[in-house]
Amino acid sequence: MRGLTRLGCSIVALTLLASGANATTRSSFLTVDGVASITAPTSNAGQTYTVTLGASPSFTLAGNTYAITDLIGFYVLSDDLDFTPLSAFSAIASPGPFSDDSSNSGLGAIGGWRSNPNVGLTPGQSLAFTLPAAFPLADIDRIGFHVRVSGTFPGTSGNTGNITGPIPAPGAVALFACGGLVAVRRRRA
Repeated sequence: MRGLTRLGCSIVALTLLASGANATTRSSFLTVDGVASITAPTSNAGQTYTVTLGASPSFTLAGNTYAITDLIGFYVLSDDLDFTPLSAFSAIASPGPFSDDSSNSGLGAIGGWRSNPNVGLTPGQSLAFTLPAAFPLADIDRIGFHVRVSGTFPGTSGNTGNITGPIPAPGAVALFACGGLVAVRRRRA
């Protein structure tokens, strides 16, 4: 009986580890060298990001360029703090559908949306993402995207993954544009 109990506990532990490996967390974002043809300006006092994919979105990493075929998730990121409170994000119906994919698990946090199934923005499309009213905007360090690429996403055997860029100077504007990446960094009180 003791052996069966240990076996049962081992199976539960392996199941939890396997399910946790697929969860989106701050550590699942690959820092890339640059992003081209994606913009994400803010409005509504910083609560709303309007994400637009240009004609040829891509990112570069270690001198290689990866063509982005579609964007299937959008996130605001904290590198070192949890987002508290982290209330549920409203679902967005189209294109998508996008639903809440936020986490305070591990070092840092993510707040955002992911489409399921993986159907999102394609080149030439835009979508507004609005954070909940109580969201701690001052804790946002950068933005990130869950993307599908033409070919294999770096470090994986699949074609999807999460990207973010280098930490910008304090006070920078949220904009992913041709040639480089700049994201949000607000001073903390």
